[in-house]
Amino acid sequence: MRFCRLFFVAILAVILIGCSTENQTTKPLGDLSGLSYDPVEAEKEIRDNLMEFFKRIREGDKTVMYEQEFDYYHNNWTLDDYYGFAQVFEYVYDTLKGIDIDSVRLFEDSARVYIKIIYESDLGGETRMPYAPTIYRSGTRWHKPSMSNTKEEWEFREIYRDYEVPDEETE
Repeated sequence: MRFCRLFFVAILAVILIGCSTENQTTKPLGDLSGLSYDPVEAEKEIRDNLMEFFKRIREGDKTVMYEQEFDYYHNNWTLDDYYGFAQVFEYVYDTLKGIDIDSVRLFEDSARVYIKIIYESDLGGETRMPYAPTIYRSGTRWHKPSMSNTKEEWEFREIYRDYEVPDEETE
């Protein structure tokens, strides 16, 4: 009887693990031929984007955070609204010294970037903290959203797509 229970639990675990891996929407790049972008150029764009992002944050320019949000977010909130949110208003950047980008792992519509953020410590030294943000591709841009999310962006794009007027051929 115990053997049957253990066998049943093991089969159930295998089924659950198999089902959970089938529904993943973001897959690591294997065959690069079907991509709509060049992986080498994409990695360069991501690195440049993040370097500019952290440089502007260090200088105190929080506008760069708003610029990285998705389109639906810009449609719903103004820059003034954005500055009013506690996460943005209270964001502390004065100890940020720089970043080191270790690697970029590309997926079909996103990338995971492995970074070490360098902070100046109170005692005069520096502290390195690992950080691995996910960067999302939307159209021709890569986004590092702070407040917006992909689910609402996809819904926004679906609604937008429903109302697009097809181009008519001119004769």
